[in-house]
Amino acid sequence: MKTNFIGVNNIKKNNEILITLIIIFFSFSLCSIGLRQRYGFILLGIITVFVGCKYCGTVINVSCLKKFVVFLFASLIIIYLIPSARYDIDTVSFFIYVFICVLTIIYSVTSYKEISKAFKIIELLGTIIALYITFFRIFPNLYFKLIYPFLSDGTAKMMLENSSVGYGAAIGQSYTFSDYFMMLGISSALGKNYQDIGKYNKKKVLIVILCSGILFEGRKGELLSTLLTLIFVSIIFCHPRKITYPKTKLMFWGIGILLAIVSIPIMYKKGLLYRFVLMLDRIQQKAYGMNVDFTSGRFTLWKNAISLFLSFPLLGAGWGRFANYTSGTFIEAVRNEPIKDVHNCFLQLLCETGLIGTLIILIPLFWIYKKTLLQTIRLKRNIRTCNKIIQMNIFALCMQTYFWILFFIDPVFYNPFYWCSFAIIIIIEDFALKEEKLLITNNSFQL
Repeated sequence: MKTNFIGVNNIKKNNEILITLIIIFFSFSLCSIGLRQRYGFILLGIITVFVGCKYCGTVINVSCLKKFVVFLFASLIIIYLIPSARYDIDTVSFFIYVFICVLTIIYSVTSYKEISKAFKIIELLGTIIALYITFFRIFPNLYFKLIYPFLSDGTAKMMLENSSVGYGAAIGQSYTFSDYFMMLGISSALGKNYQDIGKYNKKKVLIVILCSGILFEGRKGELLSTLLTLIFVSIIFCHPRKITYPKTKLMFWGIGILLAIVSIPIMYKKGLLYRFVLMLDRIQQKAYGMNVDFTSGRFTLWKNAISLFLSFPLLGAGWGRFANYTSGTFIEAVRNEPIKDVHNCFLQLLCETGLIGTLIILIPLFWIYKKTLLQTIRLKRNIRTCNKIIQMNIFALCMQTYFWILFFIDPVFYNPFYWCSFAIIIIIEDFALKEEKLLITNNSFQL
């Protein structure tokens, strides 16, 4: 039996903040051609405040999930107001970004129709990004003839430095933005794939295209996080004794393995796997006792962060102060880039906010993730009854898992793109929880 969405969330007119967030997240992040992401956040803030003033009596949503988001933001502000915090333009901008995204979450009133439309937009834009990266990774000369002349100075410089070491086409003066957006598309497609469990659909092909885009972008951490997320979610929803259409699935995996066997040597020969081969070479050299840091400087940063945490164990050295206690450069995406982050969110929170601040920040994030994971387990038991909620739930679970893994190797928490993604996740997961609660109230399924 299929789920009919008849709850108050569908009767009430939604304000389409979710769609607005996705479009602005995408369009204003394309600062490769000169647009600045801060203008996108300013516009999003204006729209959010306008919507909040217009619908203030009905729009402000104080659900349990959103209360934890408000608590998280309040905790960040309190920690930032401690005198030891660093007050430069970067940290101030960060808190403005977070504040706008939190407002967007609070004021959002959505519907299944809008979320369905949002998923289609995410998949479409993610596919465009993946094909763009893949095409110009295979034909780099065309990129420098057709695209390079129109890049902003910062992006042009970055492309010259990094194209020779295996990176794909930068989007929005960033390699992470494109990976985040493609992962949004993968999460949406994976949710749809499990929503239609037992049926053949085109979402599997879409997932392969998006994963290829992440592969050719050349970001090892993002690719690893993507693959681990896919494995984790697949294990949760695996029904080894209830495999439907086994011949179709066997054929799909057979074709996939055959294509991998054929394509990997070709990609290796053309240098499309350069960064991954380089990583394996460094690991091999390290195994033979050579003084090689295959983490591109991360081990040194992590060691410094641990020492700083031991010096300020309770309250930390102050928000953004890690940069004052370290020196050198981080040789990863941009060579000779001044160090500002630990490239491990947990260690950076520990050394800058101490044990107290870290727990205050991570507990609400963990609670939200736990809420999503528990809903996944419940929905799995009733996958036929509430299959339309499955896509929303898996989307939120995939993205949160993806970011939790990235927390170990990149400064994700301090990236404005993360907070845009976080806002999308919370809006959709909050709706999924409400719809599930409505089904329980109507006795549509039992826990």
